[in-house]
Amino acid sequence: MVKSAKDMPVADQVILVVEDDSVQRRQIARALISSGYLVSLAASGEEAIEILAETAVGIVLTDRRMPGMDGIELLERIKEEYPKVLVGMITAYPGEGSDFFPDALLSKPFGHRELLDLVKSLEQKTQPSLDS
Repeated sequence: MVKSAKDMPVADQVILVVEDDSVQRRQIARALISSGYLVSLAASGEEAIEILAETAVGIVLTDRRMPGMDGIELLERIKEEYPKVLVGMITAYPGEGSDFFPDALLSKPFGHRELLDLVKSLEQKTQPSLDS
């Protein structure tokens, strides 16, 4: 029997980048791929949900403001349906929406180093502590 994406261990999964701006989406993907990450891309929250159902995703990096399903709605769906998936929110409006709680937050504009630092901090959350 084939396991669903929900059941796959986080370490075997990819980073899903959800960004409606195609230039920004490609730039994020290039930075991650050049650092050795496996990346999947979505242009909308709706497309991201479809990918999550079919692909073993460990980390989602999503824009906050998108047409249709925005980043907060996507975050809520992921936390409900895929609780092991970690979410990094990318936003030009970091002070907006104190009622949502992504696993990490990255403010636009950001550089290559800040993006990789965000991903590394999310990766550390997926690994069991040596102290426990």
